[in-house]
Amino acid sequence: MAMVIEFVNFFLALVVVAMAYMEYKTTKDKMFLYIANAFAFFGVTHLAIILGLGLLIGELPIIAVRILAYLVVIWGIYTQSKIYKIIR
Repeated sequence: MAMVIEFVNFFLALVVVAMAYMEYKTTKDKMFLYIANAFAFFGVTHLAIILGLGLLIGELPIIAVRILAYLVVIWGIYTQSKIYKIIR
């Protein structure tokens, strides 16, 4: 059952990447680019688990990549927020 969840998560991550990137190309709003990049990182971790690389390299690198993905979203929200524009 866990592998089915990884496949679903991987597929949904790809959908979010595609939709966010298409929206970025249309609007040039960088927030969508941050979202696309973060979900690409999530997709990589799901694919690594599906391919069995999670067992090979361990959980720590996967956790690190997921933390990086969350940091990309946090950075995107920060740089695109009105608070950041006021501070500058």
